[in-house]
Amino acid sequence: MTDGEVIHPVPAGVYEPGLGAVLARLADRFDDEGVVMVDLDAAKAMRLPTTRDGLAAVEGDHDLLREIRSDGWEVRKLTDWTTLRREGLVLRVGLLPAIDPATFPLLDPDPKDGMGTLTSLALWHRVTGSAYHGTTGIAGTAVLSRLTRVGTKKMEPTWKPKIELVPGFEDDYHADHFRAPASGMRFAHAYDANRAYIAAAANAILAPWQLKPGGTAFDPKLGGWWLCELSPWNDKRIPDPAGYSAAKGPRWISTATVALLQDLTEQGVYGGVTIKDSRVSQGAELLRPWAWKMRDAYAAAAGATDDPRDADRVLKALKEAGRKTLGMLASETNWIYRPDWWFSIIATDRANRWRKMWRTGREENRWPLWVDVDNVWYASDIEDGIAAIPAGWSLDPTGMKLGAYKHKATRKSRVAGTEVGR
Repeated sequence: MTDGEVIHPVPAGVYEPGLGAVLARLADRFDDEGVVMVDLDAAKAMRLPTTRDGLAAVEGDHDLLREIRSDGWEVRKLTDWTTLRREGLVLRVGLLPAIDPATFPLLDPDPKDGMGTLTSLALWHRVTGSAYHGTTGIAGTAVLSRLTRVGTKKMEPTWKPKIELVPGFEDDYHADHFRAPASGMRFAHAYDANRAYIAAAANAILAPWQLKPGGTAFDPKLGGWWLCELSPWNDKRIPDPAGYSAAKGPRWISTATVALLQDLTEQGVYGGVTIKDSRVSQGAELLRPWAWKMRDAYAAAAGATDDPRDADRVLKALKEAGRKTLGMLASETNWIYRPDWWFSIIATDRANRWRKMWRTGREENRWPLWVDVDNVWYASDIEDGIAAIPAGWSLDPTGMKLGAYKHKATRKSRVAGTEVGR
């Protein structure tokens, strides 16, 4: 089947020469990249292992690999998702019987013909510009690596720099970090940000190159880490703008956090930041093209197919990919290892949300009850959470607008005069 649209009869004897020969027959159907899915019957006919344990033994100079290489393909080992290269073409080969369905949201659960799997894979490729393979995090990383470039020369960033040991860490706000005093109101409403990390990734200042010592003068155009002595935050109406950490003494924090604290110092509401050291590089909004691509793909998926099942599978995969791709930046086993990017994205998201809560508090005297990552809870005597949203908080219940909020949940007070959830 081709993209689930055309069924081609397989001529007798096609599978006998093995996977490399079959892919050679299919190669002219692709431009620079594509996906080939192999089902159980085809795998057995090409003498391929059909389990993950069986595949793990196929590496090095194994007969199956020599057979594939004899047809001109570059391949290192066989896995549930194997990458093969030849003459500028990259093929992602998925071995269906070995793929864990829990890691493959594009899989059609109907085992009769598997057409939906191919149409979903084709739809992913159309809306993202990249062939799906592996997990949603791996597929999202492929989109990211294709789009992320630096400067007018479109250079690749340093994907895996030598990471000097900087114990920098940024965390989201969690419900156990901060609780406002009891409001005495009857309801608490949660407002959840749409794909918050992708929105933050579009605006985060990230260092494309190796981080180097940068002195003690803060520059918001630099991406990386700053070792700071922080002032205490004594305003109990809102979480600490510096975030929360178990570390004592000076802390390594990212550019987005320092920029917020500097702004608050200039406003006269924060005691100041003393920078003692830094590890930085000239920064840029490196991931904006990727974030916009993931945003546009999400918006386009539903309208790019007549089958709502395909759209649902691709939308689910895109939502997972946005979260997991960015989290994988902090994994040492990932081929892109930029923990400084991941923590800077967390800090950017947290700082943007803090500014929004601060403005609401100052303008409306309405302060958050607690914050759980991208969920902000506010008290109200109005039962309708949509009607109770703070002024200036745009609601987007469709989930399409990055960074906009939707009403997520409502809780009632247990006892009149006490705070919800306390």
